[in-house]
Amino acid sequence: MVQYDKNKIFTSIITSRTRETFEVDDTLIQLGQQLGMRPQILKGLYKALRKLEDIYEYVPSFGATFTCHFDYENQEAQIHYNQLDQLFSITDLQDFMGIVDSVYSPIYPLGSVVELDLELLPEELQKSLAEGPGPLVTISGRKMPLQEGFDDYVVDYLARIWPLGEMPGMDAFFVSNMMIERLRFEGYSDDWESQFTEDVLRATQLSQQQVSTAFMRSEDFVRYYEPYLNTEED
Repeated sequence: MVQYDKNKIFTSIITSRTRETFEVDDTLIQLGQQLGMRPQILKGLYKALRKLEDIYEYVPSFGATFTCHFDYENQEAQIHYNQLDQLFSITDLQDFMGIVDSVYSPIYPLGSVVELDLELLPEELQKSLAEGPGPLVTISGRKMPLQEGFDDYVVDYLARIWPLGEMPGMDAFFVSNMMIERLRFEGYSDDWESQFTEDVLRATQLSQQQVSTAFMRSEDFVRYYEPYLNTEED
């Protein structure tokens, strides 16, 4: 299987990106590498931000405690972790997490079955997936680009409800890395699949400076969903 030094890739990517405005220094790089190697913290931080919590804290059995204080009035977030301190604007934190996710999060093979975090799903999906076998979906597409005008973003996965699969009247839906609670079954993978995943799918996302739709900026989010909202009103 293909093996890459994710820490070196992250350093190269974050120092060469042009979309973000935050200053890149050793502290920021170290923090990103620490978060990348600890996906449970990255996902917990993302979830806390989505739920507009005032503080997120992760206390491991061993090692340093991760703490982030959110100040929504001033649109700031202060992170303290393992002697690293970093102050972000909320927008910069979201951009930063998107870069970390793009480098470190796994890209599961087609056919994989993943369990989703119900709390991060739209209400209508929560209701439909809460019953039966639970919030399980099968991955049927990976790293899908959005339409023109949203070139900064990529859809991590296209998925269908397991075990239903493709059925009349049931559309596939978008799934981000942040929505995945755990991997329940990994689809088939060999050296060809692994190389395609890293050298084509991930490499394309990184070279085009794309982040997951999970980290879409608020102004882009409104612009993307506005046509759908207008259609519903009509």
